[in-house]
Amino acid sequence: MSARSWQTISRFWESGGVINTTADYIFLLMLFALPFLWIWGWIKALKIDYLSIFLYPINAYNHYIINKYGHDSSRIVLKNLKSSQKMIEEIKSQLESIKPAKTKEVGNIRAEVQKQLEKLNTPKH
Repeated sequence: MSARSWQTISRFWESGGVINTTADYIFLLMLFALPFLWIWGWIKALKIDYLSIFLYPINAYNHYIINKYGHDSSRIVLKNLKSSQKMIEEIKSQLESIKPAKTKEVGNIRAEVQKQLEKLNTPKH
């Protein structure tokens, strides 16, 4: 509210203004509600995600393109399929080269367990 508005209210009140019409009651109600509306507005303004507002044009265009070209497709279309196939093959070959060691045979495992037991049962001098 500007200073001019407050001067108008002051002149109305000092000239013996009487609140008797519906417009006067609505004006008085809005005058009392103004601080609460101001605080409510600030709370709402602080909760707004401004980044999403700034990025809305990009997101809207992205959704438009997805709906236009990709909504019926149940697969992923790769732009450079040949280069991605090379990368997939390289990763597969690297994974195959890191195979775990084969487990020992049962006889070898039993022999090692037997050695450990003999070490534990030998008397110390």
